[in-house]
Amino acid sequence: MLFMVFKRHAFMSEEEYKLLCYSKEEAAAIVSEEARLELERANVANKVRTGTSDIKEAIELGITLEEYRRLVL
Repeated sequence: MLFMVFKRHAFMSEEEYKLLCYSKEEAAAIVSEEARLELERANVANKVRTGTSDIKEAIELGITLEEYRRLVL
């Protein structure tokens, strides 16, 4: 049997990083990088939701996605 293991992405606060013997600057850099990556993931998810919404509305109107986007944009 093949078992798949999914890694859970847990985020720590700046204080938790300090407790793991990181300097204040290293902890701040790690926390800011995690915040940037989280924002990037949120932007990707938002684009996906917008794309599926556009497709749904285009289908309801009976037009292609390109035609719908020309109307909206």
